[in-house]
Amino acid sequence: MKKVMIGILIIIPVIIMAVVAAVSAVVSTRAHIGVESLDIDRTFVDIVLGKDVYDVNDYLTITVLPERATDRTCTFEINEKSVRCSDSDYQEAYDYYLAHKDDNGVKYIAPPVCLVDGDGNETDGNTTGKFKVNASCSFILEIRAETFSKTCTFVCDGDLKSVTITGVNGVKESESVLLDMELSPVDAKADKVEWISSDENVLTVDGNGAVKGVTAGTATVIARAYISDSEYIESA
Repeated sequence: MKKVMIGILIIIPVIIMAVVAAVSAVVSTRAHIGVESLDIDRTFVDIVLGKDVYDVNDYLTITVLPERATDRTCTFEINEKSVRCSDSDYQEAYDYYLAHKDDNGVKYIAPPVCLVDGDGNETDGNTTGKFKVNASCSFILEIRAETFSKTCTFVCDGDLKSVTITGVNGVKESESVLLDMELSPVDAKADKVEWISSDENVLTVDGNGAVKGVTAGTATVIARAYISDSEYIESA
């Protein structure tokens, strides 16, 4: 009888400990530790365009505390009303598309800026912070972690990549033709432009791209777009 009682006395504490451990595990699994703060290291970011897709995390340090919070995921959204396109023609075309996108035959115009998913497709929001810029613009990015939110203003400026001359390829002696200079991307900016003739004995060119033939021969017209006082990109 004593052996039986001793066995029971040993088993009961073991059972109690197992139950307590199981209950503790359930409570631990179900307990939610909330986010207590969300911070970003800056509220303004200036980006020089040149890539297809950008990542917010390359420009901002985002801190979500505490580190033991159950869900420290941040969601990103662009405030659509804050988007301002530097290229007025692009903005006008996009505004027209928005107003008539349900009409037949209306050409799709991508927004100046949009968040993208893992496949690079336009999306209203994401958790990666990846976005695509289709034209020079500024916008406000909204960052959220549970009930906390922060905003950051982004300014994306066109970076001049190339210069192209358009117009006729020849001019007769004593005649004049007008050439045009195209910058790429189309919304890129230049501090000043310059037109140069490789041989002014053959032809001359003024500051507006007006070329005048002088004598028979061969000469090249060069277009330069300055991005600073000493840096420029010229036509091929």
